[in-house]
Amino acid sequence: MKFNCTQENLHRGLALVSHVASRASTLPILTNILFEATGTSLVLSATNLEIGIRTKVRGKVEREGKVVVPARLIDECVALLPKENVVLTLEGDALRIQSGSHDNKIHTLPADDFPLLPTIDERIVIDVTPTRLAQVLRVTLFAVSFDDTRPELSGVLIATRGGVLTAAATDSYRLAEKTTELVRASQDIEGVIIPLRTMQEVARALALISPGEEEGVVKIALGEHQVSFHMEDTLIISRLIDGQYPHYQDIIPPQYESSATVERAVLEQALKAASLFSMTGINDISLTLLPGEGGIRVRAANIHVGENTTVVPASVRGKEVEVVVNWKYLSEGLQSFSAETVNLEVNNTQSPMVVKPQGEKGHLYLVMPIRQ
Repeated sequence: MKFNCTQENLHRGLALVSHVASRASTLPILTNILFEATGTSLVLSATNLEIGIRTKVRGKVEREGKVVVPARLIDECVALLPKENVVLTLEGDALRIQSGSHDNKIHTLPADDFPLLPTIDERIVIDVTPTRLAQVLRVTLFAVSFDDTRPELSGVLIATRGGVLTAAATDSYRLAEKTTELVRASQDIEGVIIPLRTMQEVARALALISPGEEEGVVKIALGEHQVSFHMEDTLIISRLIDGQYPHYQDIIPPQYESSATVERAVLEQALKAASLFSMTGINDISLTLLPGEGGIRVRAANIHVGENTTVVPASVRGKEVEVVVNWKYLSEGLQSFSAETVNLEVNNTQSPMVVKPQGEKGHLYLVMPIRQ
């Protein structure tokens, strides 16, 4: 095997696949990357048996071949090379890596020992632009649960209807929902749960798409128990999570008795100040919508520390109402918005608070109240 390419192309390809391989620990072979020089490119593959990833590195194949290389070592080695041409040559059981004055040899394993990435029976196919998908993931992934006792919450719910994709994530304390338009859908998806780790790898791959290139589409294909994401020269395959996702629409109030429009940055600053006085572990702060004063009172009190009160200017409608929430959850939701102004909507002290970006449709964040 002999392959020539730029350091930038090789480093980018390794950055995509090495993250999956480096975390694998069940089998030693899974801490490696499969290198396959074929046709006009080098194909890199990695898997942890739950997620599989394959990407192409463009270059010149002088001699075809394949070999298995330690993921962490090759990734760190290539990252330190100068931004010049790199030559990969298989010499016996060692992969030689040459670039400028740098010359490295890495011991390898036989390619036959590496597990094959699964193929998927594409029953449903949808296309979405990379920009739209990246935005959906950015505003939902942080709300996914890390509780292993409820596996159905450890992923993102994806559903489509009428050319619109809806993604939802919840840990039962807060909920993030985002909708976006699709380029194409072969049919509607009632709802599938995709693991958080898979979606994180998709987000990482989207971030590595070369800037300035004409935007294409991400092809999402669903099989009976698997899902695949095909973007540019990269393919990610993963299992789906079995289970019934909660019917979260039931907890979203159809109407609100009180609402407020406020500058997001100003409210975030008030939350940070109040957080210094909240109870450790509970992170409780109270928000009171004050229609008479035209503001939102943000308050926290701790018998061991003291108390903090800030009235944030806001346009308030409806009646005065107070709700106690976890400031971390509310702050993370606010940070997921790009709009400078947000709407807070609430009914009473026992109902959830819903946050929406001003002037944007299809984005909702909900925080459950802390019952006093």
